[in-house]
Amino acid sequence: ATLPESLRAKGLRHCEWKEGGPGIDLMRTMALLGLGSDRPVQVGDRSVVPREFLTALLKREGLLGAPPGVTIEDWEVCDIEVHGTLSGRSVERHAVARFPPRPDWQLSATEYAVGVAGSIGAEMIARGEITGVGVLPPEVCVPAPRFRHELARRGIETTISPPERELAPLDLVRQR
Repeated sequence: ATLPESLRAKGLRHCEWKEGGPGIDLMRTMALLGLGSDRPVQVGDRSVVPREFLTALLKREGLLGAPPGVTIEDWEVCDIEVHGTLSGRSVERHAVARFPPRPDWQLSATEYAVGVAGSIGAEMIARGEITGVGVLPPEVCVPAPRFRHELARRGIETTISPPERELAPLDLVRQR
């Protein structure tokens, strides 16, 4: 999370980043145990890479990816809440993005969200719309209006309210 450093010059004093979902505590425990590590561990006379072991175990137990015949139809929602002052007055804003699943590509909403954001960034660099050089966080170098336009072209709804209208509730029954 680069926001605290990137926005400090604009007066940011406090920033919290929360991420979650089903199984987040288990994932944290596995990370603390080192199961994501690429550093080999000696087990008897064998060298075992924890990440490779975990991947093989999850595959064997059928816990990696969707089971055969199952279509994942989840949604990824990014909700940012900002409290601050503008011209001496207290303001609150909500920025929301909703990422649909892509069952036609065998992708969950999370997989689609991660991939589409990076691909849009790469296209914008190729077209010369992102001109920053080096390793820069997106909030510093990506033109937000153009990025949001590209998200919309890919079926991803975004809003910043106020002044924009809040997103309508999803009608999942009608979308099927």
